[in-house]
Amino acid sequence: VQLTGTPRHGLTVEVTTHPPHTRSPAGQPGPTGSGFGLLGITERVEALGGTMERGADGSGGHRVQVWLPWKGVADGE
Repeated sequence: VQLTGTPRHGLTVEVTTHPPHTRSPAGQPGPTGSGFGLLGITERVEALGGTMERGADGSGGHRVQVWLPWKGVADGE
C-alpha cells in the first residue's frame, strides 16, 4: 500500500497484491469475494470526484490506484 498526497495535487492511494493463491496453506480453498468490492470502490471514488484505475501489475498480481481531490483546495474552495 502506498499513500501520497498534497493539497494541490490531491490524494493517491495505490494497492498492489501478489499473485492470488487458489489454496490456503491447509489445502482448503481460498476465500472468494462477492465480486462487488471494486465496483463499490469505483462508485464511491466517482461520487467524490476522483478516478480509479485497476488491472494486472505485470508480475501476476493486481494493482488498484485511486486518486481523490483534496477537498477545499483541489476544487478551488
